[in-house]
Amino acid sequence: MCPRLKGNSETTRTDTYTGDMSRNGIRGVHIRELGRLETMYHTYYQQGMDVCVQMARLQCTQCVTLTEVHRAIKILCCNHPVLRMFIQEEENNRFHFVEMNPLKTNCTVSYLSTEDLLQNEVCKEFPSDGPLWRITVQRTESDFHRKDSLCHTCQSPNNDNFLHTFSFAFSFHHSLVDGMYLSCVLSDFIKFLDMVQLKDTLLLKCTDKKQMLPAFEQCLVPLAVKDKQTLVPVRCETETSLDALTEYKRFFQNEIVPLRLKPTKTKAVRLSMDETKTSQFLSDCKKQHILVSGAITAAACIAFAKQVATHTPPKAKILLIPVDIMVDMRRYLTQTFRDLPGTAAIHLPFLVRIPLQENLHSGTLFWEIAKRCSKELSDAIHSTKPVNYLREEVENEIQSVKEEGLGKSPYVLCISNLNNVDSIVRPEQKPRFQLMGYPALSSVGIHNSPIFEIVLFSLMNQLHIHTFYCCQYTSDETASRFSWEMTKTFNRSSKL
Repeated sequence: MCPRLKGNSETTRTDTYTGDMSRNGIRGVHIRELGRLETMYHTYYQQGMDVCVQMARLQCTQCVTLTEVHRAIKILCCNHPVLRMFIQEEENNRFHFVEMNPLKTNCTVSYLSTEDLLQNEVCKEFPSDGPLWRITVQRTESDFHRKDSLCHTCQSPNNDNFLHTFSFAFSFHHSLVDGMYLSCVLSDFIKFLDMVQLKDTLLLKCTDKKQMLPAFEQCLVPLAVKDKQTLVPVRCETETSLDALTEYKRFFQNEIVPLRLKPTKTKAVRLSMDETKTSQFLSDCKKQHILVSGAITAAACIAFAKQVATHTPPKAKILLIPVDIMVDMRRYLTQTFRDLPGTAAIHLPFLVRIPLQENLHSGTLFWEIAKRCSKELSDAIHSTKPVNYLREEVENEIQSVKEEGLGKSPYVLCISNLNNVDSIVRPEQKPRFQLMGYPALSSVGIHNSPIFEIVLFSLMNQLHIHTFYCCQYTSDETASRFSWEMTKTFNRSSKL
C-alpha cells in the first residue's frame, strides 16, 4: 500500500477557512453512528486502502479564480452534509460521524503534472478531525509562466486565475462518497461555481445547511426472499481448472520478486476509443443484448488469461477468474431515499470461466463470454444477491481486512462502470463549462487489493478505459500489455 504523506509538498499551498458555522465553540457535534458499509470503507482507509482521487478538466468561457473556488466550496458544504463530517472512534470498534465545528475546508494549488498530482494525492492522509476530503487545483505551466498580468478576455489578475482551463482533483474518504454520489457533488460544485461567477444573488444568500440522512442500510426495501449463496468460490483449482491468482503468481514470479523492492506506487494506463469505434462497439452490444459492464468484464478476463495461458499445464481446460463489479445499491432503496447521498456501492463477486483450449483471439468466444457475464450480472442485480451480500458479508470483510499480510485479493479484477459522465455539467452550465477530461486514481496495494482495477466511462462520445495497478507487484510493461489486449479484443470483436 502507498505510504501516507503528511502535510503538503512545496508545490502546494493549503488554505483552511473557518466560516460562521461554530456552535458555542464546541469542536464537533455527534450526528450518527456509521453504518456497516461505511465502517467497512473506513476499515479499508485505516489499512491504507481505498483512497480515491477524481480529477476534472474543464474548459471555461470565463477565467475561474481562487476566490470563486472558495466561495463555491462553502456553498457546497452547506448542501452536502457528508462534507462537514469527520469520523470519531468510540468503544467496541464503533465509529460516529461528527460535524466539524467550526467548519474546515482544504483547498490546495499544485504545479504538478496530472499523473504526478494524482499519485501525490492518493498517498496523503486526511486529518483525524477533518475534513475527510480536499480539492487540489492544478496550475498549468502556461498559468505559471504567463507574463501578462491580466487575462485580456476576463480582465482578472494572473495570480488569482487559471486561464480558461480549470483542472482540479477531488480527493475523498470512501465512507463519505462513492463514485455515483461523487458525480452529484462535482456537478453541484460546477453549478455553484457558475452561479458565483454570475453573481446569483439568491445563491449568495443561501446559508441553510441540509441535514445528514440515516445510514444506508436503514433505508433498504424489506426483502422476504433469500438467495442461498452470496459468495462465489475463489479457490476451486483442480487438475483441469486453474486459479487466476495462483497462475499469475507462478507466471510472473521473476517479475514480482524484484518489484517488491521498489517504492509503493499506484499507476494507471489510460486508453480510449474514438467516437466512431465507440459508437460501433456500443451498437454491437445493444444488438447482442449485452451489458457494457458484461462486455468489459469479458474483455478483461480474456486479456488476463492471455497473460498466463502460454505456460499453463497441458491438461488445464479452464482458468477461473474471480472478479468483483461495482454495483450501486441505491436501486434497492425505498423511493424516498433513491438519491441517498454518501456511500451505497459495493463490489459484488462473480466467477468467470475462460476456456484455455479455445482460441482466445476469437470474436465469437468474446461475445459468448460477454453474454454469460451480462446474464449473471443482470440476474444478480434483479435478485436479492446484492442485498444479502451486503447484510452477510460486509461484517466478514471488516474483520478480514484487519488481518495483516493477507497478500493480493483473490478477486484479481475489480471493475467499475461510471457510465456517461458528460451529465456532470448540467445543460444550463454547458454554455460556460465543458468537461474535457475525467482521470482518476485509487490506491491499489499489495494486500487485499486486485491486480488490476478497471474504471470505464464515456465522455464526449468516446469510451475511456483506465487500468490501475500496484508498481510493487505489476510492471508497467505487463499493465500496458493487459490494457492493450482489452482494447484489441473490442476492436477484433466489433471489426473496428
